[in-house]
Amino acid sequence: MRRPLWSDRRGWRWQRHTTVMVKVSRRFVQETLWPEFEEIAATLNSYLQEVTNRVVASVLHKDDSEAAEVEERRALDGAK
Repeated sequence: MRRPLWSDRRGWRWQRHTTVMVKVSRRFVQETLWPEFEEIAATLNSYLQEVTNRVVASVLHKDDSEAAEVEERRALDGAK
């Protein structure tokens, strides 16, 4: 016997127990919820970009000094 997709007690069977569902109007979503979500998402993306740049810079650019130049010349025939 298959379990139905919807159960009043638990919601959709693929949902976690922490999932919250609400019924709201399209107008509420367009005027309130979605703009708020986009603002929060942009702030989070900006923060994550700053952290990523800082981590990459600290790992890849630890030694900013110039490479040492070595004055060594070898003959073209392989003699030392």
